[in-house]
Amino acid sequence: MALALAVLLVGAAFAVPAAAVPQMVFRGADVSDTTALVGENVTITASVENIGDDGGGFTLEFSRNGSQFASQRVTVPSETERQFNQSISFDSPGTYLIRVNGDRAGTVTVRNAVATVDEETPDERTLTVRARSVSTNESTAVVVPASNRSFSLDGWSTRTTESNYNLVLTEYSNLSTAPVTLPPANESSLVGLLTVDSNVTVENATMQFAINDSRLDEAGIDQEQVTVFQHDGDSWEPLETTVVEQRTQSAVYEATGTSETEYAVGRIDASISVVDTSLRTESTAAGQQLIVEADLRNDGSVAGSYNATLSVDGEAVNETTTSVPAASERTVTLSEEVTDAGTYELAFGDTGVGSVVITEGQVTTATATQTDSTETATSDGSGAGPAPSSDSMLPESVPATVFGIDTVYVGAGAGMILGLLLGVLLMSRRGGGGRGGNNTGGFEL
Repeated sequence: MALALAVLLVGAAFAVPAAAVPQMVFRGADVSDTTALVGENVTITASVENIGDDGGGFTLEFSRNGSQFASQRVTVPSETERQFNQSISFDSPGTYLIRVNGDRAGTVTVRNAVATVDEETPDERTLTVRARSVSTNESTAVVVPASNRSFSLDGWSTRTTESNYNLVLTEYSNLSTAPVTLPPANESSLVGLLTVDSNVTVENATMQFAINDSRLDEAGIDQEQVTVFQHDGDSWEPLETTVVEQRTQSAVYEATGTSETEYAVGRIDASISVVDTSLRTESTAAGQQLIVEADLRNDGSVAGSYNATLSVDGEAVNETTTSVPAASERTVTLSEEVTDAGTYELAFGDTGVGSVVITEGQVTTATATQTDSTETATSDGSGAGPAPSSDSMLPESVPATVFGIDTVYVGAGAGMILGLLLGVLLMSRRGGGGRGGNNTGGFEL
């Protein structure tokens, strides 16, 4: 026993304690953003755990699309997990696969412009559009995050005066919270509003809106009535609006605006009325021209067309269509020529204008003037044309009639005409048988 104890003591004296060693494990990596702008930094986060009983180092290797772009030598204490960050930016648009130590960290889509959702409530949604190094000669499109809202922005493309800009787009589905005065309910049926705020000048913007059929039903409008209106001061300008996609229970509408402003979507009506009328007449070659002037006023906030009709004695005789700008007036003139005397009742649309009396003198004077202007010979002086009147067959000093007796006999010569005239004059100079029975009259030669 003594010998065994001695052996144990000698072994213990020569025993070497086991060394403490680190044991590093790579736990994976991910990227902070899956969408980025050109030149914008994206952060890659890698996790390393040391399950050993001593601290140690580890090398992280970062690659994009198979090419290594960075490496890090990191230190992790024993029984500890640490995270390490690596930034990366991209010089051109594209899709990049990021790996760390051969493990997939994520895919980053790089664009010149991106749209992100900043805030969303049941009543509104706010998005930020950021652009870097974009063309100022053509529009740049962004992918708008999808939404299941009944009214939402579905696409956006814009051109500005600068290559770098930020836009804030806010869509309102509850119009009572809109920051702008909208047309009253009796003049409009709107389903949504978009506001645009920018730090640069927007020269054009093409927008797409997805609108559920149920939303249109609530507003009481049909798909073909949907129009995008651009706000301009006190008025709303209708933009050409088209359906670019039909979905199961919705449709996508597209329109192009020209400024950073507000865009209302739905229907806005003009409010045009006749505020004053006047009536006058003017002579024409054939009779009288009946002229009606009417002042139109548009109290609405959108321009509209007015179909103006002139009626005479209940019958429409003239019409025209005119455009009246929002909050403005426009004068329309319509006329009709009459050639008969009489009393005429005139109306402008449903508005009675009044009556006018045209006399025989007003129409016969015009006819006589026209007759007196008729030529009796051709331009070459040949005499072809209407037959000469009886007045033109007499000598200049001989009247056409004397005491009602025609002095012209067809086919008679000038002597017969003069003889007849002389006889009539002699009779007028003779005295009557009268009281004295004597004639003291006669010619003195």
